[in-house]
Amino acid sequence: MNTLLRIVIFLTLCSVNAVTALAEQVHCPPDLPPPSVVTDREVWRFFGGGKSILSTAAVSKSSVYYGDNGGTLYALDRQTGRYRWSFAVPDEDASIRGGIVLLDGKVIFASQSSGVLYALDRGNGDVIWSIDIGAASQKNAFDVNSNTPVVVGRTLYFASKAGSFYAINFKRGTIDWQLDLAVRFTGLPAVVNRTLLVSSDKGLHSIDLRARKENWFHQADNPSSPGVMRNVVAVGTRRTAAGSGSQRTVDGVDVKTGELLWQVPYEATWVTGAVVGKKGTFYVGLSDGKSFEAIDAKSGEIIWSSPTEANVLSRPAIKDDRVYVSAGIFRDQLGFLKAFERTSGEELWSVQGNTFVSSPVLKDGIIYIGNRDGYFYAIRAD
Repeated sequence: MNTLLRIVIFLTLCSVNAVTALAEQVHCPPDLPPPSVVTDREVWRFFGGGKSILSTAAVSKSSVYYGDNGGTLYALDRQTGRYRWSFAVPDEDASIRGGIVLLDGKVIFASQSSGVLYALDRGNGDVIWSIDIGAASQKNAFDVNSNTPVVVGRTLYFASKAGSFYAINFKRGTIDWQLDLAVRFTGLPAVVNRTLLVSSDKGLHSIDLRARKENWFHQADNPSSPGVMRNVVAVGTRRTAAGSGSQRTVDGVDVKTGELLWQVPYEATWVTGAVVGKKGTFYVGLSDGKSFEAIDAKSGEIIWSSPTEANVLSRPAIKDDRVYVSAGIFRDQLGFLKAFERTSGEELWSVQGNTFVSSPVLKDGIIYIGNRDGYFYAIRAD
């Protein structure tokens, strides 16, 4: 039996299925640590080696893909959690902390710490192409998530923490054009028609994808990933230094002009969660406030606010009348995955464990999410 086959069998058996309880039947040296999340909502869980999971997964019809803080990307069977394949970024200091895109038979993700954007074959994990996007280290304790590529038409766009914005031919893996704006881009962009809205450490940028230039710039302190609702784009902001001009707000900005339409001020909390718009409402999580809020997209008025019991850095998932959000950042604190009723903010259920930095991904009634305990979980949403 060759070494590769032994590794595959080892990792397959170490995938813990809630139905078959493989971990109780098979000894996987070293012994698996206990999971921090214990709930009757669990469908399955997978332990990939103990590295924290900060990245947000991508889910296809048959597979789920996630990256860990040691620079390994895993492909699992979506129904059972069984190991399919893995790819390790060839850099001992590598990490995968952003979101993942599935496109044209490829798994596309960035290792921002290594400065490389990868496209892997979805079937076996082989590298199809890779692009140098500039390495960037973690800036502070809240700078845990790397950036996520987005697709518009036939082009893949990626805004790097190293300061460049790329338009990439995703078939060939070549750069069609780029903008160098001397900022530290962050998070997941939003797209309206052929306009891309992306945050940086300096503020919110509107980029015209046809003209290949910046339309407007809204200055803000380290805004979170933007959300768009009708003609309004909203971002949360966080103060990085005391003094005049420091912000802790949610800003509502005109999509076309960049004009500030409304602003929700906060005195004692950063707004670190990614913003999502749904049916005239923006949903966003707060940091020190340890809460999750619904804000009217037209007026900027807070509709409801509900406690999350931990800092929110994630992007909520919304389905019908429910909204799901994860919370937690510091290792010595508990984290939570919660479900709220979308219009009232009533908490429907809560799961606790180690900290959840990655965002929940919802598909066919199942939430897929990684945890800092090193386990990746599939959890029933309803």
